[in-house]
Amino acid sequence: MQKKKKIPILAFIIDDDVKLEKAKIDFGEKAEKLTIFKNKLSKRQCSFWKNADDLALKVHQSLTSKMQFYSKLGWIKIDDDINYSAHGIENYFYYSLNKLKDALRKGIYIDNFTRYIDLQFLKNGNLEVITSTRITYKNVRGKTNYFLPSPVFENEYEWKSYQNLIFEINHNNELDNIITKKEISSNTRQMRYKVINKIDLSKYKDVNDVYVIHTTKYIRETYDFFQFYQLRYPCRSLKVICDLRNKSDEYKIICSCSSTYLGTKNNVERSDIEKDGSRNIITFDNWSDIGYGFTITLKKIKK
Repeated sequence: MQKKKKIPILAFIIDDDVKLEKAKIDFGEKAEKLTIFKNKLSKRQCSFWKNADDLALKVHQSLTSKMQFYSKLGWIKIDDDINYSAHGIENYFYYSLNKLKDALRKGIYIDNFTRYIDLQFLKNGNLEVITSTRITYKNVRGKTNYFLPSPVFENEYEWKSYQNLIFEINHNNELDNIITKKEISSNTRQMRYKVINKIDLSKYKDVNDVYVIHTTKYIRETYDFFQFYQLRYPCRSLKVICDLRNKSDEYKIICSCSSTYLGTKNNVERSDIEKDGSRNIITFDNWSDIGYGFTITLKKIKK
C-alpha cells in the first residue's frame, strides 16, 4: 500500500552493541521473528540508534529529509499561493485555515524569541550547558500560564544538577519567586526526569506585554548534547545562538529547523559563523507558526 501511494517508509533499528535489560530482551520464537524482521528492514534504507537522543535526532533528520523530497499534503506548509487544484482541495479550505492563523495571531504571540546556548567541557570531561532565553510576549493581559519552563532529562545526574540562575519579568528580579519541583515520571522510560518551574504571573495580568529573561544551567556526563524546542505560540522573530567554548577541534555543533505539523521551514537562514563549527546561528526571519522549532546537537569530529 505504501509503495502504491508513494508513502516513504522510515526504519529505525536499535544497534546490536546496545546493552538491554533482561526484561526488554525477547527469547525463543519471539527472538527468531524479531531477527527475521530486523534483517528484512536492514535490506532497505534504515538507521541504527544507540540511545534516546540518538533516536530522536535521526527521526528528526529523516523526517526533514523526506519532507524536502516528497511534497505530501499534510506536511507541506499552508500558504496563500499554494496550487489548490494540484492537490485536489477546495480553495475555501485553505482560505479558512489562513483566516484561522490570522485570528490566532490576534491572541498571545511572541514578538521576539532569542536563545543563547553556551557549551563548555569541564576538566573532568563533563559538559556544562548554560541556556539563556529572552522572550517578548504580546497580548498577555489577563493570562497567567503562557510561560511554563519544564525541561526533561534523560538521567538523574543532569536532573539533579539543574539550576535556575536568572529569572526576570519586565526587568524585575523574580528568581526567588520560582518554585522548582523535580519529579520522576513512571509513564515513560525515556526522558523520565522532569523539572517543573512554577511561576506566579498573576501580578503581571494587567499588562499587555511581558519581557522574560530566563537562564539555566545543568551538567551533562556525556558529550552527546541534544536540545529540541517547539513554539507554543506564533512568533514574529526567532534567533538561536549556540557557542562551543572549548574543544572545537574535537566537536562540532549541528543545527536543524522544521515543523512537527507543517513540514520543513523554507525561509530559515542558517549560518556557521566560525569555520571550525564552534558557533551556529539559526534565524527565523518571518512569522513562525505553532509547532515550528529547532534542534541543536553536538557531534564528535571524525578524524
